[in-house]
Amino acid sequence: MKKDKHIWVPMLKRKIIPITNMISLGYAEMMKKKIGVDFDNVLLIPKGEINILHFDLDQLKNLGIKVSGKLRKDPAFANWVTEECEKTCRDLVKTGKKAVSGKLEKLSNLELLERFESYINVFYQFAPFMSIPLSVEQILPKKIEKDLRKILPGKDVNEFLSRLTTPKKLSYTAQEHMDLLKLAIKIKKEKLSEYKYKKELSKHVQKYLWLSIWNFSDPLLKEPYFEQQLRELLSYDLEECESDLDEIRRNRDLSKRTLEKLSIKKELRDNIKLMRKYVFLRNYRREMLALSYFHLRPLLEEVAKRAGLSLDELCHLIHPEIIEFLKTGRLPSKEEILSRKERWAFVIRKGRWELLSDQEGIEKLIREELGEKAIKKITKIKGNVACRGKAKGKVRVILDKVEVGKFRKGEVLVTTMTTPDFVVIMKQAVAIVTDEGGLTCHAAIISRELGIPCVVATKHATEVFKDGDLVEVDAERGFVRKLEK
Repeated sequence: MKKDKHIWVPMLKRKIIPITNMISLGYAEMMKKKIGVDFDNVLLIPKGEINILHFDLDQLKNLGIKVSGKLRKDPAFANWVTEECEKTCRDLVKTGKKAVSGKLEKLSNLELLERFESYINVFYQFAPFMSIPLSVEQILPKKIEKDLRKILPGKDVNEFLSRLTTPKKLSYTAQEHMDLLKLAIKIKKEKLSEYKYKKELSKHVQKYLWLSIWNFSDPLLKEPYFEQQLRELLSYDLEECESDLDEIRRNRDLSKRTLEKLSIKKELRDNIKLMRKYVFLRNYRREMLALSYFHLRPLLEEVAKRAGLSLDELCHLIHPEIIEFLKTGRLPSKEEILSRKERWAFVIRKGRWELLSDQEGIEKLIREELGEKAIKKITKIKGNVACRGKAKGKVRVILDKVEVGKFRKGEVLVTTMTTPDFVVIMKQAVAIVTDEGGLTCHAAIISRELGIPCVVATKHATEVFKDGDLVEVDAERGFVRKLEK
């Protein structure tokens, strides 16, 4: 039987392990129910140390058309998306917590199964909201920008857009930084003893140790990480710390203060308020997903123990295989699991999925679905300006948080996208370039806070540039080009 030919669009580049790929299955099952669009073609392939998630171009276009139509016909649709997204995020964390209540070791396999399936059911409800808000974000900022250009002729509209769409609520990442600043100020003012210092730091660690999680088996942030950040803050004067804290507080009202200076119509004002919610949801979705992973982790550790696997090995199963084990005791072979740890691919065609771990099968899938692309010959790429400025420097490609130790001060950070555990090296970078993101992504927000030139959404920066390449980052026009050494 001949397979349908798809045009695949790369959407996400990062290290993904099989168990967390349940989000792809969630798309396939729930997108039709939530919004009336087929989203049952997904491709995930390995690329070096990371994986690249692709969506079907036709289905992406249909999603955009459907969302655009709903926004025109029903102004309340965009608000519905934000409310449903926040609700499913809260439900996901709540279900993860509930799944690990009591003594797990005393539960039968079927009782563990019931809890695990409860989490999966809520996760499926959550999955579409990793994509639907992005579709709204493709439309709403353009409408706001168009309206702003009418009332701000000759002005830097992107700068106003950045100020106006500052999220009203702080993300957990921003709150962690704020709390650490408060702790540094407290230590300086009260001259805390070593015992009280360690006690306060320990409380901070317990509150935020989950922020680095992308996968269930990811290591948690530990005390040395937070202590390094704290000691850096303690090296500043008290006045500098208090000034930074005041700046964070002022930024929360930046949109309100900017709006007060503008004379704009109610529709534009409402759209700006709505966009602020979407900016907040950018980090909130990922953070709540990470928090739910953190809560569910003890249940997976118990399942791994019963299966005779490490947590990392268990996480190289997809969730239907974990369900099958809890029902029947059957597992893929240890050889199969180890093979997946080396390299794996996953494809969904019309809702039917297939996981590949044999190298020949993976290469055949890549050839059939993607063909050959001569990306390496490119020396200049274009993206979106997130923070204006220009810089030159040597490239350091960081594809995973475990590689941040390789970064050196004064280099150009090139990555797929940034996360909270990248902030340390972002501060040391002369410029930041990402494959993914938009004006509201983590890299954009942090680069503007730090005043570092940043270009996002280049699509292929991590493939075009290599460690040591000398590049010029023109974050005035959005270009990044390789220079002759």
